[in-house]
Amino acid sequence: MLPSIYQDAQVRNVTPRCPERNRLGIGLELASGEVVRFALDEAGVAFLAMCLQDYWNSAAGRQSPGSALISRESMSVPSAGENV
Repeated sequence: MLPSIYQDAQVRNVTPRCPERNRLGIGLELASGEVVRFALDEAGVAFLAMCLQDYWNSAAGRQSPGSALISRESMSVPSAGENV
């Protein structure tokens, strides 16, 4: 079960990789209309891609080869006072 600390959001945009910063930009729109933007490095993009593939496979009823690689620590639920 996904804890209520996670806000519903829609993907607003994804930028191409910025060669100067070596980052990919992701914008999310919250239900309030606020837009938050993140600049992810290569490791963050790779981890996100693996998690998204795992989600996609799980939704389709398949086990993802990457599932075992996703650490419990990285998938842990933050405490109420922890910023995410």
